[in-house]
Amino acid sequence: MKKNRAGRVGFTLVELLVVIAIIGILIAMLIPAVQAAREAARATTCKSNLKQLALSVLAHHEARNCCPIGRFGMCGPERGGPDVPSWGWMADILPYAEQQTLHDRGDVPRVTHRQSGVVGEVVGLFLCPTDPYSHRGPSRNVPAFRADLPLGYTNYHAITGANWGADQSRNMTSTGTDWPNPGTNGSADGFENGDGMMFRSDYRRPRRLSDVKDGTSHTFVIGETLPEVNARAAWPYANSSYATCAIPPNVARARGAQYSPEDHDNVAGLHSRHPTGLHIALADGSVSFVANEVDLEVYRAMATIAGGEVFDAGSTSH
Repeated sequence: MKKNRAGRVGFTLVELLVVIAIIGILIAMLIPAVQAAREAARATTCKSNLKQLALSVLAHHEARNCCPIGRFGMCGPERGGPDVPSWGWMADILPYAEQQTLHDRGDVPRVTHRQSGVVGEVVGLFLCPTDPYSHRGPSRNVPAFRADLPLGYTNYHAITGANWGADQSRNMTSTGTDWPNPGTNGSADGFENGDGMMFRSDYRRPRRLSDVKDGTSHTFVIGETLPEVNARAAWPYANSSYATCAIPPNVARARGAQYSPEDHDNVAGLHSRHPTGLHIALADGSVSFVANEVDLEVYRAMATIAGGEVFDAGSTSH
């Protein structure tokens, strides 16, 4: 006599646990891949932003025969702050970066920051998508402005060169920075007399491409910054939109709490949240990724316009 066997329905407990374990492993493998894909997309956008900014600088040069200027100190004893028109280079490129409406609405750069009514505007092109901090709205941390007049963040700074260690505006021949460098022009004051493409007071003698003796494809012009690391990171203001390559890339992030965001003498370098390095636009309009471990001598050489160096950063250009 045959026995009738009922068909088994469902999983045993052991089988269910095995399936759950396999799903967990697959998810653990998938998440890093998804995160990597998202960062790759964000990095591509960041490169595109820098490319547009560099081309805007070149368009400004084509139209006005000079690079965008920094106006810090242009109005005499009251060198900066909300009640003088101490605009930086980003104010000048607005019409060339599809921001003509913002430029005209704020009467930039002819009026003071307070009078303009647009300095708190968030400009997407000026922000790196990998840095969530900069997307929080206007900054209330910029010295001389604070909560009195919030300023729109930027993740991109013009590069003043590689000379660093003095500050004429504070009557200091030595600031005590950990990264002094005399530079190639005889001055250690990078923000007042940079040996690079642009600096905060270059209205006295605006740079021209003809000043770039080292070659435009070998000269840095714009790099990344992080407002969380450097409190001076706001697009409208000349004292908050420039950086030096005397300081190694991402060193402030690597050293953590050693440097406060207010420690301008040590955090005024380039920083990013991209893994392993940061993006820098060159004077020919190309964009390169520069590793954190780049040789400091090469890095500094690439930031100057007339040092006579023949170095190449060895990065990937786009």
